[in-house]
Formats: sequence, C-alpha cells, structure tokens
Amino acid sequence: MPFSSRTPRAAIFAALLLIIPGLQGCDVLGPEVVGLYPMPPTPTPMSRTVTQTVEGITAFVFVRNLDAHRVVLDLTLAGPAQPYSYALEITWIHEPQLPGPVLTAGGKSLPFLPDADMTSIVGTHGGLPLFSQGMIAFDASDLHWDQPRVPLHISLPLLVNNEPPVMAPLPVPTGTIPATSTPTEFPTASHVITFDFTFDASYDTRQVVLEPHQEAESNGVKITLERIDITASEARMSVRYSETQTDTFLDRNWVSFSKLKVGPLVGPEGQETVFTLVGEPDACYGSASDNHCIFSYVDRTLSLIDRAHVECSLTVNVGPNEQRHIQEGYLTPTDTGVTGVFQFTLPPP
Repeated sequence: MPFSSRTPRAAIFAALLLIIPGLQGCDVLGPEVVGLYPMPPTPTPMSRTVTQTVEGITAFVFVRNLDAHRVVLDLTLAGPAQPYSYALEITWIHEPQLPGPVLTAGGKSLPFLPDADMTSIVGTHGGLPLFSQGMIAFDASDLHWDQPRVPLHISLPLLVNNEPPVMAPLPVPTGTIPATSTPTEFPTASHVITFDFTFDASYDTRQVVLEPHQEAESNGVKITLERIDITASEARMSVRYSETQTDTFLDRNWVSFSKLKVGPLVGPEGQETVFTLVGEPDACYGSASDNHCIFSYVDRTLSLIDRAHVECSLTVNVGPNEQRHIQEGYLTPTDTGVTGVFQFTLPPP
C-alpha cells in the first residue's frame, strides 16, 4: 500500500539505537549497578531466532517470554546503507491509520501492548547502515495454554520512511549564478512493508499466586492488596479501594500510584541494596463506579520469578484526582488521601 513521501521527524536522524536493556513497562529508581548483583541463571531459550528480509530490510524475531501473562518478542532490525537518510517506523505508533502488529498463539489472537517498552522508530544518516534492537509484547492472559509448545504467527508491518538527501533545485532567476550541483539519487516514496513469521515456541508454566488480602485504612478509605500474580514476564498486583464511611473521594474521580521495593539484595562485595520499581500504569484513574487497579511490574534484570525468599514492599497511594503530590507519598494532616504499605516474601514458583 503506497504512501506519499514525507519527511521523518528530526529526532530520528541521530541514528537511534533502541536497545532496551533492563525493565519493560516500569521505571527503575534504584541504583544502576543492578547488573553487579547475583543474577538468576539465563533462562532456557523459548524459541530459535527466525529471520526474514523484505526489500533489503531484515527482521530477526526471538521469543524472550511466553507464559500466562505475556508474549515478549526480541526484535532486531537491520537495513543497508543508502545515499539518503531513511527510517523505519512502527506504524501503529506514528501512523494510527496504518495496521499494527498481529500475533496469534495457538490460533487465538492476542492483544498488542502498545505501552510496553519497544522499538518505535529508528533512523540512519545517508551512507550508514541501520540497526536497532528492542521488544514488542502481547497480552497472553486469555491464552490458557496447557501444552509444552505453542504455535505462533506474527505479522509485523513497518513504515519505510525515506527522505531525499537534498531538496530538488529551485528555478534559477535570470542573472544569477546557476546551481553547481543537483541531486543524482532519490529514494522511492515512503511505504509499508510487512514481515510474516510462523513457528512454535516453548511455554513457560512457572507462576506464583498469592492472595494476602492485606488492608490499610485512613480517612474513611480502605486499600486492599487482593492478589499477587508473578510469571517470568511480569508481576501483577491487584488492589481494591473501598469506603468505610460515606462521602469520600472514592465517590468522585480519584487517582492511585504504586511502587514496589525489592530486597535488600546482596552485591558481590557484601553491600545491600533495595531496588524500587514504579508500576505500570504510572497513574491508575478511577471513579465511583470503578474501584480496582492492577499494577504491572516487568523486571528483566531482577527476574522476580527467580527471587524466592526475597523481601518485598508495595506502597500504594490513592487520593482525589487533583491531589497530584500523592505520587510521592507526601500526605499532610489536611489531605484526604490514603497510603498503604504491604509487606510480603516472594515464594518459589
């Protein structure tokens, strides 16, 4: 499906190398030396790497996680050097009218997770090859798989966004010096290419589920940590909010934030460090008819499924929507917000 030529965004021509090294779907607030800490063993590969080349662009796909929560794909893109600058754009990010990625697992279509960390746009200057690494993720909550391997089909559209190295010469007015050079090579118009992969991958059955039903109450509002659900790809914390008296902010629009502290973990020299992860969504909005939030923590570096017996602390803040400062937990005596702190220990899977 052809599209007219358009100028890519200026920011992409810094030859972006989108390598997502650590966490997906959450921000790390702890030290950056997490790699120095005792790491869990490298997981068994869920699949082999599959590749396909379309119009000189090569896509490499590897299944990093496939479990009861998510399918997470490592995506590497490589393109040849051209005499002009060009970019590859994930079409569902910048061109919402264009098709997005489609993944079927066991014949069932899984929802794409557009907010997960991922390669969204990558470009290169003229004369330089293109290379990018990132991830894309899909929600596997409804897969309910019970076999060792899962057949997968992935359709991945990408917009090839080309830009001529210089603008076409303008007409030369009479009496002026003519242009000394004109462009000799122009790219084809920007257009969409699609990669299709069909293969199978291992299903990771490891899962830890806790139902602590811990509670915290203040200002007529109770926060309940109902469920903790951890797989290799993601940890989900299910939180419910209820009134213990009438006429609270839960009757109106409210907002909630969370953060998860993991550790202390002991480093190679005996130092102890606690790591803090911010939940996704970073702000959960609700109203009188909606009193439930599920916060997601995706931790490629810490790997909670492999951290049995590690202490964790979940902090949840909730208050009126206009009360922005509750995210940091700064509640004054006049505030109507509530903070709940819940302690638990990670069990083995």
